[in-house]
Amino acid sequence: MLTNPRTSHGVDNNERLLIGMNTKPPSVPLSCMRSPKDKEAEFRDVLPDYEHRKTIPRQLKPLLSVPKPYMLLADDEVRAFSEERLGPFAQQDDRLRGVSDYFTLSDFYFNQAGTLALTALSSWCGGLCAQSQWRVFEKADNDRCVERQWGLCATIPENLSWRR
Repeated sequence: MLTNPRTSHGVDNNERLLIGMNTKPPSVPLSCMRSPKDKEAEFRDVLPDYEHRKTIPRQLKPLLSVPKPYMLLADDEVRAFSEERLGPFAQQDDRLRGVSDYFTLSDFYFNQAGTLALTALSSWCGGLCAQSQWRVFEKADNDRCVERQWGLCATIPENLSWRR
């Protein structure tokens, strides 16, 4: 999911990834998801887990396997990044140089069989420069996860959305 993450402006030109340490629910509505007919029951089976845990933040551990170096940002560091982006554009914190976006992950929500997972990835680079989109992963026959393209739309700030 973070191998080639889609950023707010489309291209990942970050030297490293800045990732919020705490999961947060995405701003993109569930109506932006559409499963294929043969997977509707499995997808509906994910929704109780999502509804039950969507507002409970979890803290990520620095165990992510991604090709770029990354930093997990505490909430105060995310605020500092946001303030720099909204401020006079003079970056003060060296840890934030060479980075255009920070990313936020939602938790992973599963169906009861553990074969389908719903999560979201959001990115923000300042002002109206942001996006959030759902991601679905399915357990394949070889026990590897395969991403499914079930998302219909992504959300940008203030819940403005577009369809693809």
